[in-house]
Amino acid sequence: MFSILVAVFGYLVILQLTGDTLWTASIEVETGGITMWYIDTGDGFSEKEGNYKDVPGGVKTEVEIFLPSGTPRKIRFDPVNTESIIAIDEIRWKEPWPGGSGRLFLDEAEWVNVESVENDSTGGTVLHPVSGNSDVYAVWSDVPTHSIPWWRMVRIVGAAIFGAGAFAFGTIWNRSLVHIAKKQTPVNEVIPVAR
Repeated sequence: MFSILVAVFGYLVILQLTGDTLWTASIEVETGGITMWYIDTGDGFSEKEGNYKDVPGGVKTEVEIFLPSGTPRKIRFDPVNTESIIAIDEIRWKEPWPGGSGRLFLDEAEWVNVESVENDSTGGTVLHPVSGNSDVYAVWSDVPTHSIPWWRMVRIVGAAIFGAGAFAFGTIWNRSLVHIAKKQTPVNEVIPVAR
């Protein structure tokens, strides 16, 4: 029973440690605002399955946001919620151990409400929004992070290791107690039994 409780505890600990993937966007916008991310796990994009963060204007910023681990069907990135020229150097992701890391390629995105897309001298991308429109966003249909079933398997294996460790520890502990008890009890001594 103790091993099962430790395995459940282990699963919960591993769930907390592997629950979120860090997404980082290196961007610069003319006017400050809010950067928003949305993921689609099968029911369309929703704010419940996303996150947002403030982004200052006129300064290159590393915007970091945590999103749930596991490959979404699609990911949507709204660089800023104000009308602004947007410069993006890169978008990276880093999963918790034992996951991986990588980047989303800006030329693979489907950009919406963008009048023109240019490459700058540093290899970044400059977006010019459609005049009068502050709802510029990109959608990636192919997200290269690990899948939800993969993360579930990692968590189950971790829980099994916690449970097996508790079982092994308990077995060794019990054997050592039996060994100590045998040393303390003389071999020919009669132990009275209460009736």
